[in-house]
Amino acid sequence: MALLKAKLDDAEKKIQQIQDKGTMVVCAPSQRSIKDRQNQEVKNIVRTIIQTEIWNEVKFVCNDDEAKVVTLMSYDHFKEQIPNSSLEEDEFVYYYATFVMTELNKIRTYVSGRSYKAYKNFPSADPKPTVLELEECLKRTINPTNPRFFQVFNWYMDKLLPLNTGTGTMFGESVRHYQTISMASPPGDALASSITIETEAYAVLNYENNLTKWEYYDTVLDDNYSDHKYKPCNRTKENEQKVDYEVVKEGEKSILRIYKKECRGKYTKADCGQSRYGGWTRAGLERYKALCTLAEQGRKSPNCEKLEEASLKQVRINHGKSAKTYEEEQNNKRKKPESSGPVDDNFTTFRFPKNRPRKQRAKAKTTGMDGTVGNYLGNDQSNVAKLPPINYNHAHGLSQTLTNAYPTFNYNHGTIDSPYGQQTPTNPGGPMPTTMAQMMQNNLRYRQNGENDDHESDMTTGDV
Repeated sequence: MALLKAKLDDAEKKIQQIQDKGTMVVCAPSQRSIKDRQNQEVKNIVRTIIQTEIWNEVKFVCNDDEAKVVTLMSYDHFKEQIPNSSLEEDEFVYYYATFVMTELNKIRTYVSGRSYKAYKNFPSADPKPTVLELEECLKRTINPTNPRFFQVFNWYMDKLLPLNTGTGTMFGESVRHYQTISMASPPGDALASSITIETEAYAVLNYENNLTKWEYYDTVLDDNYSDHKYKPCNRTKENEQKVDYEVVKEGEKSILRIYKKECRGKYTKADCGQSRYGGWTRAGLERYKALCTLAEQGRKSPNCEKLEEASLKQVRINHGKSAKTYEEEQNNKRKKPESSGPVDDNFTTFRFPKNRPRKQRAKAKTTGMDGTVGNYLGNDQSNVAKLPPINYNHAHGLSQTLTNAYPTFNYNHGTIDSPYGQQTPTNPGGPMPTTMAQMMQNNLRYRQNGENDDHESDMTTGDV
């Protein structure tokens, strides 16, 4: 809180300096010309700044002066990230003040909606946490030996708080499963705080504001409309006293418009959701300040460290965490390579001497069926693999196989010259009398002579 006050004081001084120059605009007008002058890259950077920096400290903007302060805080963070930017302070205020307010309201709406998941994730067999129990969580007065209160605090730490931050990584699993609430810092920024006092206070306020609505969603609507987007609305004259809710289409989305009083926020107004400062009532803002005080007291409580350490230990057990850091946990999950067998210096798969000259290449040699070894194309210097001629004495089995497959096939086409002498069909131990190449030549001759186009049939039913 002291740090925020110092920032507010510094921002007020800057505001006064700009006003003295006569260049300060209370808030950027919404004319199309102003919007057209906004730079998309600047807007993306500012949006990230709102999510990661501003939201940690500021949940509500109540008037124009606070709007100026938040806009200047955003500009300071912008200049830290883009020090060479030519965008001046007064220009930033003029063109982006409204954008800053809009993004802050968007985050608050986003957080409010997704926190319903935390409500649903509390064990269904047990009663949902009460607002008084969450106040005890803020104050750190819970005794870890009390099963019910300890269960609520573990849920508060592991489910509720992460959904009330500006980004999913701020207090994501890589953070909250290895660091306590008070000591946690977001990835890549050890000096920052993942969960500030303001974030804790807003988490409880958000829960309290929506509790009645969430109970109605859970018990009445979810069984039939869980795939719809819920949209609480005020009744109009057209639908007054007619229905409690109705389904409407907005593009491809199914919207459930809900008119029940139970679905109105305790501190918000449905018809003020698009207002400049978020539509929260004064009572809600006062409640937020009171919760901030409780959270600050809780951080200073002697029981704070003990309770947070006990909760972290239990949450880690629930999620099966054993490593001290997220990085170590990830390394342990990586598949370890299987250990190799013992090294044997005498074992090798090489078929050549290890001391062979590096440029020497092995010649491709084949073993003939007659037992001889050599190259069969007549070029001993060739390194191309060569096959020996068919040994017809050994090919008789192949001939018999073809004969069995094609019993009507006529193999009586004379003799064949081979390196082993003239072979004939009458040779009882002789080889297959013809080659496949000769069969193909005969087929080609039949096709050329037009004797029979269906030559494949002749191959299986008669002479070639």
